[in-house]
Amino acid sequence: MSILESPSADRNKGPIWDVLSSFVMPTLSLSENDTLRVLEVAAGCGVHTQHFVSLLIDSGFGQRLQWHPTDPEAQCRDSIDLRVNTHPSIDKAIHLRNCVVPASSLTLDDEGAIEMRQSQSAKEKVWEDLTLIMCINMIHISPWGATVGLMKLAGLSLKKGGILYCYGPYKVNGAAVPSNM
Repeated sequence: MSILESPSADRNKGPIWDVLSSFVMPTLSLSENDTLRVLEVAAGCGVHTQHFVSLLIDSGFGQRLQWHPTDPEAQCRDSIDLRVNTHPSIDKAIHLRNCVVPASSLTLDDEGAIEMRQSQSAKEKVWEDLTLIMCINMIHISPWGATVGLMKLAGLSLKKGGILYCYGPYKVNGAAVPSNM
């Protein structure tokens, strides 16, 4: 097991956080006692998990945050868990371990989350009443059925007032910047 790197995730974590903190977070319907329950779809190597959770802890969400990173690839899940457990700041590592659950597998197809259909276990409960679902850099590289499944998952799993936040290099009027594809 090793920590995987992603130069693009390192480059875009700041701009994504700016949108999350300035626009998304203020629109969430959270009282002072509510837990911010986040499902991160296609979390990759964990750069965003570590970065966003660290900043949310710094913003005062430490005791009220449950972050659920997912990825279909075992090596990515291992990397996420290693990032969470080996943060350079011991204090931050303790907070991260308290807020981030071990990464789990999530595979989407045109019917939704395969894992939810295969199991009526506690995992299904984890994906209920979510405040926020984040999907970064998945839609443009996955089969269309995965995007359909993401929409179905959001419809089933987000609580009232919850948000599905997607980020990626999308085409506008059929054109995309070549470096984004």
